[in-house]
Amino acid sequence: MVADLANGRLAEFGRPPVMAPDPNPYPECRQDVLTEISLIGEAVNDAATKRELNGTPDLHRSLHMCAEEISPDLAFRCLLRVLVTVDLSIDRQQYARFVDLGARFSYGDFLVSTIEFLIE
Repeated sequence: MVADLANGRLAEFGRPPVMAPDPNPYPECRQDVLTEISLIGEAVNDAATKRELNGTPDLHRSLHMCAEEISPDLAFRCLLRVLVTVDLSIDRQQYARFVDLGARFSYGDFLVSTIEFLIE
């Protein structure tokens, strides 16, 4: 609705319409993010419970819904933050997959590497 109103106003001044941004610029990454969330999801929930993070929702379900319904990019960024928050160990293969996903999302060198200390 906002885009339609803006484009109507722009047309009054002879300006071309503005294209809305793609809400999901990385559809090809969705399944890979969902797979990673599925592989680590229950461990995330268990770690949050052990750390007594009161009021913590079902993190696995929340991350899955975010990747499925909102954005795989946002879900992956949240997953990285959650891993640090719950201090969950990961193995080298998981980390390598995370690095690959980060590259596919065009992340800088230091975003995924913030979890490197979690490698067991």
